[in-house]
Amino acid sequence: FLPIPFRKEQLESILRYALNLPKKVLLISSEENGNSDLYKKLTTSGFTVLLASSIRIGFSIAKMAFPDLIICNFNLSDGTAIDYTRRLKEYNLLLHIPVIVLSETNKVETIESCFEAGVNDILLQPYFSRENFKKITTLVSPNRNKKVVALVVDDSLVIRNLISNMFKQLGFIVITAVDGREGYNIALEELPD
Repeated sequence: FLPIPFRKEQLESILRYALNLPKKVLLISSEENGNSDLYKKLTTSGFTVLLASSIRIGFSIAKMAFPDLIICNFNLSDGTAIDYTRRLKEYNLLLHIPVIVLSETNKVETIESCFEAGVNDILLQPYFSRENFKKITTLVSPNRNKKVVALVVDDSLVIRNLISNMFKQLGFIVITAVDGREGYNIALEELPD
């Protein structure tokens, strides 16, 4: 959506997406210069990186700059990434921006809380690994030429729906299964990506 009147930054955000131009990432970290290894990897890969040190500053920058992706440490000086994501998703002009959380823990409760708040993905250390960097680039540059099929298998309806919705937001066609046996049979029939 582009409300009228609109700011130049809003139009630039749409053009970056539509024309697949270099992306703008907001990195919210309590560390002085963000997560320095991840920051270096992003900047040397052509991303424009904006830095914020708190939820308050991060929200203000998001409203002004309209980044293509927000990467947020889980624990911040004035709250958590869950607090930030909930606040972001309440603001209509920003709710489409994907959020990635940098977490030092892989506790199920923490991960579930993040996804329930609207987080798109969670990265565990080392944050600048090849696998994590691929997740970042996939969120900001989805493949528009081919619809990719994802198979989501989980016995929890809540988790299955959260993951399915995340993939749908990224443009995937989603097939679900309630257990391993059903997932295996569907995988043989549908050959998901």
